[in-house]
Amino acid sequence: MLRTALALAMSLPLLAQTRVSTPRGDLIFGEFHLERLDPGSSVLHVIGSVVNKTNVDLDNLQVVIEIRDQRGRAMDCGRLGCIAFTFGLKAGATGKAIAPSGQLTARDRINFVGLKLREAKYAISYEYALAKPAPGGLTFDDESIGATFGFAGDGISIGLSNKTEGPIKIDWNLASYVDEQGLSHRVFHSGVRYIARAETQPPTMVPPGASMTDGIVPIDYVTQSTSSWSTRPLLPKTADLLTWRESQFAPMALGLFLPVEINGAARNYNFVFAVNRIDRVPADQVTQKATPRPAPAVVQPQDSPSVIKIRPQPR
Repeated sequence: MLRTALALAMSLPLLAQTRVSTPRGDLIFGEFHLERLDPGSSVLHVIGSVVNKTNVDLDNLQVVIEIRDQRGRAMDCGRLGCIAFTFGLKAGATGKAIAPSGQLTARDRINFVGLKLREAKYAISYEYALAKPAPGGLTFDDESIGATFGFAGDGISIGLSNKTEGPIKIDWNLASYVDEQGLSHRVFHSGVRYIARAETQPPTMVPPGASMTDGIVPIDYVTQSTSSWSTRPLLPKTADLLTWRESQFAPMALGLFLPVEINGAARNYNFVFAVNRIDRVPADQVTQKATPRPAPAVVQPQDSPSVIKIRPQPR
């Protein structure tokens, strides 16, 4: 009797093919059904197929499956609700959407009610170019310094050379990062422990004719959990098809205010970077071509986790 009920439940169609339209193309969900993932278990999972007809490679796809029992009462597939996940679904590919926390059994007689796309995230990238004090690439030169910048991971890398006959001193306590909303943030740099990031930082000295490389991270972008540190990226690394709109591609600006002392005289450098978002799409469908990012001038302290291949040392 149980075997018959199990076979019936596993063959019970929950959802015919459903097409969900997004601004970047369609997602086609195939017939959802109950399936036993572990042959030794009586637990059934809600599983269906999904075809990615968009022009982006999806990192994370989530769809909410609504099911009800024979009396019309809402049911959950598991402790996470009835959310089916798909990871790493490339454009044009077919994959499975699985609700991982199954608690349904063959005794459950269910009816499908509907589905709703909850999340469809894909990776995005950005191209950067110096706008001020002088436009062009990610390098800057004047009579006193030469500077190169890099954006990767969760911070800004900087390489600075001293062209003068005297020392250059960088005052990190007055330096700041300006985000895309125009808000200013205090920063800390490579070698400063996370736990001490808000404390007074000693200056960096660059001797005449010498160069240095460093990494810069906003202080309030670093948070601590019970067991680890985490750093929020300067800009989002993913976008969601559900919230895609053309205005997201409007040019942005980021800033780095770097006060230095050159031969005893104070000088403030206010670097402004123009930023354009680029969606990563398959090579044969690229409509916006990203310019290669210059390799950041970086150092990696021993036993220090990487942010932009430069990161202040954890405690």
